[in-house]
Amino acid sequence: MLKIFLNGKTGKMGSCISSLIDNDDDLELVKKDCLKNADVVIDYSHPDSTASILHECIRLHKPMVIGTTGIKKDLANQIIESSKII
Repeated sequence: MLKIFLNGKTGKMGSCISSLIDNDDDLELVKKDCLKNADVVIDYSHPDSTASILHECIRLHKPMVIGTTGIKKDLANQIIESSKII
């Protein structure tokens, strides 16, 4: 079973992804306080939240899929650099 932490699950895309996860027996949605137990992080949030969760993913070496829009250049550069670590 793939354990997924979904950042931004209350938004339009997050709600859709959350529903897909709930309806798939091979996927499990992990609560925020259990991020360390996730296999992957999916982010459809706000750029400020993306920056925060990115630092946690670096610390925990968790792969991250980012679908957040409106990311500025400095955060984009942080994402690129973090991809070399994670």
